[in-house]
Amino acid sequence: MATPSPLEIFFSSLSHPLPPRPADPNIWAHFKRLPSPTKGLRKRFIAAFTTTYHSPIDRFFTPYITSHKFEYEPKINASISLEQLQKRIWPRCKQSNKKARMRFRDAFHKAFEIEFGDYFGYDDHPTREEQLEKWRFLCEVVGIDHEGLGLTSATQFKRALSRIHVDIWDLLHHVRSGNPGLPMMFDSREELADHIEEPYPRKWAKRGALKFLLRKVSPQYFRH
Repeated sequence: MATPSPLEIFFSSLSHPLPPRPADPNIWAHFKRLPSPTKGLRKRFIAAFTTTYHSPIDRFFTPYITSHKFEYEPKINASISLEQLQKRIWPRCKQSNKKARMRFRDAFHKAFEIEFGDYFGYDDHPTREEQLEKWRFLCEVVGIDHEGLGLTSATQFKRALSRIHVDIWDLLHHVRSGNPGLPMMFDSREELADHIEEPYPRKWAKRGALKFLLRKVSPQYFRH
């Protein structure tokens, strides 16, 4: 049996438990259905929320829960949360906000890079085995049978993965949300580029699996 999270303990203490896993309700809607969601109760809820969700991407968003009353949902695609939050902070696009928006997005992309690397690997793992374990995990997520193919080196993993076309936003969302099955994949880099609405900035993809997966979609394929 999984250990209950601080958020599950919070709701259970109020006789308002979250649905059993893997069901994932709208956490904020669940909180608002409490009989008396007072200010003090909200503080307890936010404390339980931030203790439960504390990945690099989560830590980027959670300060805005208090500062901008942003109802961050960890289980939706981080790119959607980013756009929602940006519109909340800057409801109107003004040229004077350009530098602030750039710093804001850079901070997010740094968090994304770290979390992507935590799941799928960097280039500087302490041991070769740790690096290979990340490549194995990436293969498993996208449905490559690395054991059946006898993959034993980073070069072999990269060769097998070179035939995979996947949106990095969707890939990370897939593992963060614990969705079953495979993430959305495409038959060609042209199809992938047609799907991508928000190209990931290459300056935040300097190493590891993130750099490797981005190398295949050249700028000329983007619609924007």
